[in-house]
Amino acid sequence: MITNFIARLLGSAPVPAPEAPSTAPNRYEEFMEQRMVDARRCDSVDCLIDYLDDRNGHVREAAIDRAAELGAPALLPALAARLNDWVAPVRDKARDAVLAALGALDPDKDAGAAMQLLQDVERLKLARRTDHGAWIARFEQRLVDVLGTQRILDAVDAGRGRIPQLSFMLARTYALADAFTLCRKALANKGNFALARQAMDLAPHLGEAEQQHIYRLALHAPVGTVRAEALRALLHSNALEPAALAASMLTDGNTWVRLVAIACLARLGIDVPGKYADSIAAAGADCRVLRACLSGLAESGGTAHLGLIREYTAYPNARVQVAALLAWVHLAPKDKDDIARHVLRSPYRRVHKLFPKFGRLGAYVPVDVAVASMRGHGDYEQMLAFAQSTPWTLLEVIATIAGETGGDADLRHRLRRELDAWSCSARLGYARPTAQQRAFLRQETVRQTLLDLLENAPDTQRLLAHELASL
Repeated sequence: MITNFIARLLGSAPVPAPEAPSTAPNRYEEFMEQRMVDARRCDSVDCLIDYLDDRNGHVREAAIDRAAELGAPALLPALAARLNDWVAPVRDKARDAVLAALGALDPDKDAGAAMQLLQDVERLKLARRTDHGAWIARFEQRLVDVLGTQRILDAVDAGRGRIPQLSFMLARTYALADAFTLCRKALANKGNFALARQAMDLAPHLGEAEQQHIYRLALHAPVGTVRAEALRALLHSNALEPAALAASMLTDGNTWVRLVAIACLARLGIDVPGKYADSIAAAGADCRVLRACLSGLAESGGTAHLGLIREYTAYPNARVQVAALLAWVHLAPKDKDDIARHVLRSPYRRVHKLFPKFGRLGAYVPVDVAVASMRGHGDYEQMLAFAQSTPWTLLEVIATIAGETGGDADLRHRLRRELDAWSCSARLGYARPTAQQRAFLRQETVRQTLLDLLENAPDTQRLLAHELASL
């Protein structure tokens, strides 16, 4: 009243009275209440999984109650996803539901589903929303009680992934087996690198005889660094003949293993390069042994056997050629120019990929020789990569490839992109074509081949025509 009276005195419009609270139903609240009812009545696992991921915390909480009643193993991953939910009541109910579902599992049928939970629970250790430490301990103890010792130990050597590693840590934490048994189980898993590393970390806590047994098993581990560590430990012990053991590991595929063996034999005064040369002669067609021996010759300083190494630069196997060329440049870096030419003469692309490495070492091969060698093998990708440093060489290579490959659509598209990039770099004027390149690019067939590549880019085509006309 007073407000309206003042408003009339001032000549302004009266202030409307406040509206009464609306009694109309809130449709959103009704919708969410209905979803909560539906979640509590849901019998479908797939439908319940959707409710467990609902954006409304009350709906997720209702879905957890229903999931606890159903007790289906298929719901465990969805329940585990709610263990770190941003709504505290949902987190608490999810914890209780997971423990209850775990206790109701059939260990013979649902052991895999239970073990998968280890990965979800592991992520909780990094969560900062709340402290999950006490609950994780309860979960792990319940998992051990439900599955039993043997099933957890069987999971240690059952393939790759995190489950074997987590099973190993669980067995170690709860002393489900002695350290010697755990190491043997871990090393029996040939597909899990992390387990081999964990076994080696545990080995020093064993007795001497058990250590020797574990280290001998570790010599066959899939990880080279683990094999090297095991070999070093065995060589420093008095239980085995060091010379025989080191000699047996000279042809290992890992550099670190070979270096440990080479160092041991060198201390004993044994001619290691001679042993490698003998192994090469006896290797026959075993490419794995040949590669290890060629690398070993370089690692042991076998300069007296450079002739033998050069013979294998033409061996009919790309990996053996790579090993021979790398050994040659390691022992005689002054021969890098000759080695680079050998790289270019090889028919294998794997060998050609070494060429940039020798370029960084300062190897020099004339451009025309290099391009001609690659052209002889039809290695157009390497030709383009090699010619990138000089714009006019790149243009010469593009024209050569375009003239030889004809209607290869993919390659022509690649050449068109290279030519677009060239049109920018050539106009900078930092490079000049050689007399031979001028003569080649002045040919009408070459000129037309290059212009045809740019038929859909008239502006770039005009720029290229101008560059060619000015030669």
